[in-house]
Amino acid sequence: MRFGFLDMSVLSDLVPGWVKAVYLGTPLARILRFDPKAEEITLSGRAVLAPLSLLDSDMDGPPLAKPINVDITLPPDHVLRRQISAPLSARATLPAVARLDLQRKTPFQEQDVFWALGPARVEGDQVQAEQWVVRRADIEVLRTRMRAKGLRLRRLSAPEAGTLADFSAELSQTSKLWQVVNALLLVACLGLAAIWWLYPGWVASQQVQVLTRDQSALQTQAIALRQKVETLRQYQADRAALSAHMLDRPLLSTAMTDLTKALPDTVWIDMLSLQSAHLVMSGETRISTADLVETLSALPGFANPRLTGPVSRMASGAERFEITLDIAPREVSQ
Repeated sequence: MRFGFLDMSVLSDLVPGWVKAVYLGTPLARILRFDPKAEEITLSGRAVLAPLSLLDSDMDGPPLAKPINVDITLPPDHVLRRQISAPLSARATLPAVARLDLQRKTPFQEQDVFWALGPARVEGDQVQAEQWVVRRADIEVLRTRMRAKGLRLRRLSAPEAGTLADFSAELSQTSKLWQVVNALLLVACLGLAAIWWLYPGWVASQQVQVLTRDQSALQTQAIALRQKVETLRQYQADRAALSAHMLDRPLLSTAMTDLTKALPDTVWIDMLSLQSAHLVMSGETRISTADLVETLSALPGFANPRLTGPVSRMASGAERFEITLDIAPREVSQ
């Protein structure tokens, strides 16, 4: 697969095989090297040695005891090598130029061959690259010959052009399943990581909501308590005012006692009224009303005695009067 001039197979070759095997289900493979001196297929560490004649004809000898997957790089003389040239401005579309050039200048169609481009190089105002081509039919014959010897071709490469063909999907029937499983595992891991990262914030938000509710409840309680405090303060103020009023207001019994002691026997009181801080009395006196007012002026606890009604003389010779006195506030003993 190519994107512009970028060959994705080159990037795929950079990923270790075990990584692709674990995460993509790609089958592992050994490197198959062709040795002109070899007479049979042998294993050498991670490599496989095979006679060069395997590329052209069947070979004698038994197959391997256990089939193995291999990657091969074809020798240069087994691959058609072509030169592709295009203007420098067409560098990004060089693969498309190579495809069109293959169809026009060779008897092959693209579906009949495997091909790959080598590294591009700039020469003057031209960009050039080598195109490596091999017939599909020849590769199928080679794969059949290799299977007969216990060799399964996974990837076919050209000497300087990277991967010509990849048969990994044919060798691993469960690669799609592995990819789905690994994708699900990746999603699960990302989900767990997101939960691990977001959980403290979610817990903190829940705590903030609880604290906000508690704060609102406390504010409501504080307002109610403040109202109660204001009510109690008003009650205490009213109580103190009532107590002060009750203590400061003059008592009728006290006023009557003081008047009884102060008035001479020649004075009769037939009406006594306590109005706020004023005492109003009316009656008869055998002495002069003016003398009575003077006598009341000398009484402690009273002030400003004055006539508030007409003075009339009775048939008995007594004078009828109405006098009002101011009562001074009583001193409360501590």
